[in-house]
Amino acid sequence: MHSEHAQSIVERSVGNMLGLIRETLELDVVFVGEFVNDQRVFRHVSKDDGMTLIEVGGAHPLDLSLCWRIANGRFPALVCNVREVVDEYELPPIYMQLGGHVGVPVRLGDGRLYGSLCGASTKACPHLQAQDVKRMEIAAQAIARLLAQAEGRDVIALDD
Repeated sequence: MHSEHAQSIVERSVGNMLGLIRETLELDVVFVGEFVNDQRVFRHVSKDDGMTLIEVGGAHPLDLSLCWRIANGRFPALVCNVREVVDEYELPPIYMQLGGHVGVPVRLGDGRLYGSLCGASTKACPHLQAQDVKRMEIAAQAIARLLAQAEGRDVIALDD
């Protein structure tokens, strides 16, 4: 009983956080993706109704994932218009549909890479700034703690 209850609380908490980030940063979609084998699996998603590419439980190969590239230092955490850097970063053509993108790794308390917290828009996002990456990093830390709670791990106290 405990774990199901904890998981539903975590689902709600993460969902609320993603919704808040999406509104604050004016993005079309914000999601938590878990890196599983060679796939990125969407675990939590907040999106505009028109966004159909990203659904909870859906997956994409890691090598198509900007979030995976960010986690490995091969793509910037913040790009205001991805369309403009498709050639520079040798991205698949699907990224010609993407405007703003911001993403940060999600690391669990023991340092393991769980996945990423990413947000995107079909429009360019000149309003996004370095402080928005910082906001995402703080949210990613909070999400990592929530995920640990859902798995029934005792959560390590916040940095004193």
